[in-house]
Amino acid sequence: LAFHEVHRVLKPGAKAFFLISYYKENSYGHEWAKHIEIPVHLLGAADYVEILKRSGFKSATHRRIMDSAPLPEDWAPTHWFPTRQDHVKFRSEGALLLSAEK
Repeated sequence: LAFHEVHRVLKPGAKAFFLISYYKENSYGHEWAKHIEIPVHLLGAADYVEILKRSGFKSATHRRIMDSAPLPEDWAPTHWFPTRQDHVKFRSEGALLLSAEK
């Protein structure tokens, strides 16, 4: 429904961008759902593109944005990343950037 609403409010020819960290192709973030109090769906890049097109966008693409910056020396574990290696692996897989044009 959120994609439908974004499509509705955009002018013809406008572009929308969505950055998603919780998605199928990055398995290092799959445990996140148990740490938040809202229902979430684990979808893949192709699923998102299909949903954008069904929401009315004439085109939709995806790519991954990797983060190769080193973690700070004072990095500390969290429930999101219990080990430094978990955090590095997640960042190396990247976030999913969706772009869609009305």
